[in-house]
Amino acid sequence: MAGKTKPKCTRRVWDRLNPITVALNAATLLNTSERQQVMAPLTSAMDALRRGQSTERQWLHLATCAQLGMCIDDQRIVTGLRDHFKAADLALCHINERAMTTGTWRAPTCYGHELATLETMITLYEFQISKLAAGEYRRAIALAKARQLTHGGKVVKDGVTS
Repeated sequence: MAGKTKPKCTRRVWDRLNPITVALNAATLLNTSERQQVMAPLTSAMDALRRGQSTERQWLHLATCAQLGMCIDDQRIVTGLRDHFKAADLALCHINERAMTTGTWRAPTCYGHELATLETMITLYEFQISKLAAGEYRRAIALAKARQLTHGGKVVKDGVTS
């Protein structure tokens, strides 16, 4: 058996892909539909928060946006926006405290300065992802997950908490 190659079914997918195509996909900027797909949950979460009808999941989308914005800044891709994302993260912490006073999530009432900070965060995040390549965006997501797990937090993917 020595010297034989692995059966086709056990080979990794990327062994069969053209390495130039893989590199181009990682280096290409996110296209319009990909950016819209990233921004859609954020805009709907912001609308729900503004109306006072937000869910914990929508709050989580906004909190993830703040963390990803800081990770993108830390990677030196689009820099100088960290203070805005930290302010938004602080506003989201205050919103979460008010929402969880009873122990379960209840849609909180938000103050004007919190909403303005979150609107700024979303605008800056949209600017950041317009400048990102797909590989850089994936690295920012991986960094945010690692930081969250390192600090004892939880990561939610498709409704499953890990």
